[in-house]
Amino acid sequence: MVAATSQKIRIDCACHRSTAIKTGWERAMMENDELDQLHDSVNKDAIFAKKSSGIQSELPISLKRGGKTRPWRSLYSMINSILQSYGKLSEILTEGNKAYIVAGMDLNLLAIVTKFF
Repeated sequence: MVAATSQKIRIDCACHRSTAIKTGWERAMMENDELDQLHDSVNKDAIFAKKSSGIQSELPISLKRGGKTRPWRSLYSMINSILQSYGKLSEILTEGNKAYIVAGMDLNLLAIVTKFF
């Protein structure tokens, strides 16, 4: 770090970037019910798929869950995995009379949020 900063070159700290994105996302969810519902829905879908046998193996991308070490990357992975697997997931859940799990999910909002991250 000393050698890198001796030339007065600014280096972004990944920890601060992660904290800023996580804080911004949490504040956005507090102020926007639609984002809060989306986050809750995506999280529940990922939990359901992981607990149900056989669903993950049928999806183009296995559904991810959020993590604590890099929350911004985990949020992106979780939301992007739902977006990429939505068609097949919806098909599987409809066949099993569980379409309500993904019924209220806004694909346009998922795509917008994925671009944000």
